[in-house]
Amino acid sequence: MDRLPLVLVIHCHQPVGNLDEVFSRAADLCYAPFLEALDTHPGVRLGLHFSGCLLEWLEQKRPGLLERLATLAGREQVELLGGGFYEPLLPLIPEEDAQGQLALMREYLSSRFGRAPRGAWLGERLWSPELARSLARAHIQYTLVDDIHFPPPPAGRTHVRGTFVTEHQGRALAVLPIARELRYLIPFHPVAEVTRLLQEASRTGSECLCYADDGEKFGLWPGTQEWVFGKGWLEEFFTTLEASESIETLTPSACLERFPPRQRVYLSAGGHEDLLFWSLPLPARERLEGLRKKLEPAGLWQEVRPWLGSGRVADFFVKYPEANHIHKKMLHVSRKLRQAQAEGTAAQRLEPARRSLYRGQCGCACWHGWFGGLYLPHLRDQLYRELVSAEDILDRQIQGADEWISFEPRDFDGDGQDELIAENASLSLVLDPNRGGTLAELDYRPARLNLTHVVSRHPELYHRQPETAAEGDDADGEQALFERFRPDRFLRRCLVDRFPVVGTTLEEILRGTYHEEGDFGDGRFEVSQAGIDEAGDCSFTATLARAGHLRRPDGARALSLEKTVRLPLEQAEIEVRYRLVNPAAEALALCFAPEFCLRLPGIERDRCRLESAGMAGPGPLLRGAGELPIADGLELLDESENLRLVFSFTPAAPVWHHPVETITRTESGLSLIYQGHALLVRFALELPPGGEALLQIRLRLASGESEAVVPLREATSSAPRSPGKPR
Repeated sequence: MDRLPLVLVIHCHQPVGNLDEVFSRAADLCYAPFLEALDTHPGVRLGLHFSGCLLEWLEQKRPGLLERLATLAGREQVELLGGGFYEPLLPLIPEEDAQGQLALMREYLSSRFGRAPRGAWLGERLWSPELARSLARAHIQYTLVDDIHFPPPPAGRTHVRGTFVTEHQGRALAVLPIARELRYLIPFHPVAEVTRLLQEASRTGSECLCYADDGEKFGLWPGTQEWVFGKGWLEEFFTTLEASESIETLTPSACLERFPPRQRVYLSAGGHEDLLFWSLPLPARERLEGLRKKLEPAGLWQEVRPWLGSGRVADFFVKYPEANHIHKKMLHVSRKLRQAQAEGTAAQRLEPARRSLYRGQCGCACWHGWFGGLYLPHLRDQLYRELVSAEDILDRQIQGADEWISFEPRDFDGDGQDELIAENASLSLVLDPNRGGTLAELDYRPARLNLTHVVSRHPELYHRQPETAAEGDDADGEQALFERFRPDRFLRRCLVDRFPVVGTTLEEILRGTYHEEGDFGDGRFEVSQAGIDEAGDCSFTATLARAGHLRRPDGARALSLEKTVRLPLEQAEIEVRYRLVNPAAEALALCFAPEFCLRLPGIERDRCRLESAGMAGPGPLLRGAGELPIADGLELLDESENLRLVFSFTPAAPVWHHPVETITRTESGLSLIYQGHALLVRFALELPPGGEALLQIRLRLASGESEAVVPLREATSSAPRSPGKPR
């Protein structure tokens, strides 16, 4: 009887921006002991993929681990797979960048280990038909895709097996199907159970069977270190494979050489099964989960599942506008790279920007599943640092060394409507007239920070299933979390125009239980004017207006709101002038509370202070909620970034401030994750019939020591200069 060809591929990865302690734990508990075990079993052959993010860290912190990897590859026990260097979601990045990422990994593996990769690992196992051509262009001969995307196996077969070939526009690529059942068995079930499945497969044909999954399941996932290494699961598994007379392990390339693909297949776009489920809108997820619970007891779920529709990875951009914004920021920076290339900038001068762009394409913060992802602020922090850094380098090449300012109306977020993009050498602004006239992005270039990437409180399936929580005190604690907040009604941005009913408390604002009177927070604003004053001080100014309403028990009350945003040529400063008009024939009393949601890294490190006029000595640490009395302004000092944010108000007003926290599932259960901090400047207004109110808020950013809060009326204007190049 022929032996079953078994292809094993292990994928090891840590995201750009992950904590150094996580890298260290993964290396010590997982990667190093796995390679050590493999080294003692030379009869076990497999494929390994290490992402470039992880390889860069290992070069710096664990070079010995890479030497062992080189030894295993040198004796052809291990085949190293390529892929996008910084683990991008290849179908979602520009083709030129995809080719660059694939080439970067190819060059690294060729230089470090002496041979170029023949195969490619796909980030999140995300497949798209166009990848056949893209990978073939990059000298890749094969990849691996989940078996759920293949036609179901013939009668009498449990698994999709063998080697396949696909093509796009005539460029062919071999594809190995990843067996779902093996992924759920290894390494969580006893070795005898895994072996039994493999032996049964060996009796039903000689086509290869492929297992491919995350290496972190071998020691880093909760409980697996003791099971896989402490209790000897991996040692027993490798010993069994070496001694087996019915199973033969092969590297992917060896398998394809022995069994060339003869089955043509065209696969629909998709990623791994869980990813597609997580991308579904919440109602669809609930219906699909209900169907699974009905069919699983009868053993019908796996039979039916391949025929059911599912989500698409791009649906995360619908579900989470913050993920969409990361993706579209990446595309924006990539477009600037193309512009700099087209203008003839030398490649070596663009290389730092290109590398930062590639790091900013790591896909791990653009989705959310069982835990982590988008909700991990340190991942978003680093992606934006890379993208802001790349954009700053490119703008210096495009604009030159002098002060400059530019404005471009462009559909930044891909919704079919133009946003307003204004930039100078220090700040980059994205104004969204179509969603509340909000400030969707504020980048402070000297610190390489996006100050506004705060994730809103989105409803999640696990919020509606408290029965899945732990028992006892943990269950009580998690239930208390469910009751603590309501999902946000508006995205957490800056210049969100809130109108809480008079008498609203800070606690109601914090929990999201207050009554919002206005329809301005996510309403459409008309752009009445936007541009650079080339004849004057070269500042950018945009005026956005909305004729809206306040919802009152006795009916809707009309209210017009106009806000003018100004970005000067030279200063790292934005100024906002509000004009509220009561068009009715009767007086109107209201509370207007424009909100600024900010992401300051120092808050989580207890290194951010809040100061206002009249305070003696250093201000209090900014972490909890509080209320400041009426003042001309306030200052936020982030000591970890050596950054100051100075707010000035006219007229003087009290301020609410509170943390924005999400209830997010983590590896250890449900937790509150700090996302950012909200400041609400509260103006109590009495508008007579036909009357108006004029308000002003200024935000100035600087690096260095604290300074006294400067009232708005003391502001100075900049000298005229020429505007920068348009884009």
